[in-house]
Amino acid sequence: MANLLVELNSGGQLERWKIKVKKRYNIPIDEMMPRFSRKRGEIQYLIVGRNVSPKEIEQFFQSYLQNRGLLEKVVWMQLMM
Repeated sequence: MANLLVELNSGGQLERWKIKVKKRYNIPIDEMMPRFSRKRGEIQYLIVGRNVSPKEIEQFFQSYLQNRGLLEKVVWMQLMM
């Protein structure tokens, strides 16, 4: 299982997120399905198919952060395999 580590600068303080990336074999091979938490509505973990590359996972999270307006606050982001 992989993790995506993200550090955000929010008002002079660093906020760290650790998002799990779970690889599943019972979904289509190129699909990515985010699972959101019920309370905050943020991504809790991401389910990916067999043939999803790490580059595609990073692009997915960059577009997610851009849609939420948080991409300009990102200090550091790394996918740990």
